[in-house]
Amino acid sequence: MGERFDKLSQSLMLYREAEWRKWISKVPLNLWRLGLGPLLGHNLLVLTHKGRKSGRIIHTMVEYHEHNGKIYIAAAYGPHTDWYQNIFAHPQVTVQIASGSESRTAVRVTDDQEILDVFAYLLKRRPPLIKIYLKSFGIEPEPDDVIANKDKIYWLRLEQTPEPALLPLEADLVWVWLAAAGFLFILLSFSRKKK
Repeated sequence: MGERFDKLSQSLMLYREAEWRKWISKVPLNLWRLGLGPLLGHNLLVLTHKGRKSGRIIHTMVEYHEHNGKIYIAAAYGPHTDWYQNIFAHPQVTVQIASGSESRTAVRVTDDQEILDVFAYLLKRRPPLIKIYLKSFGIEPEPDDVIANKDKIYWLRLEQTPEPALLPLEADLVWVWLAAAGFLFILLSFSRKKK
C-alpha cells in the first residue's frame, strides 16, 4: 500500500474542502426524494437529526452496516463531522432504510469488545474503506492499534427507541418522473407530426 495509499486516504478524508464535494453529497438525498429510496436504502440510510444551533430538522445520507442485528454508522471525519456534532447534542434521530423508517437513539461505541467486533466485520466486508478510515486517524488496521486508539474512532450504534420520530425525508420529487414522461411524450408526438 505505502505512500500511494496514504495520499489517497488523505485526499478522500479532507472535510468539505471543495464545493463540488458538497454538491456530490446531496445527490443521494435528491435520488431518495425522487422515490429511489428502496434502491439506495440497502447500503445508505437517511439520518434525520436536529441542528445543534438552529434546532431545524436536517437530513444526511450516510453509509450504514448491519451487524448482529444492530445498525452502525461511522463519522468519517471524526468529531468534526457536522451531523456527528448535531447528534452529540441531540441523540434522538430518525433512520430511513429500504425497509422503512423508525426512531432511534445514537450511541457512540466505546466498549472494547464491540469495537473489535465491528472492526472485524468491517475488515471482512469493506477492507479498503475501513483501512482508509483508520489510516486517516493514524490508526493501523490491527486489533491492538484499534483498541489503543479507540478514542479517535467515532462509530455509532443506532438503538431502537419508543421516542417519537423526527419527520423523515419525503419522496417529494416523484412528480419529476411524471413531468419527464409527459415531456418525452410531447417530444415524440411532435417529432412524428413533422414526418
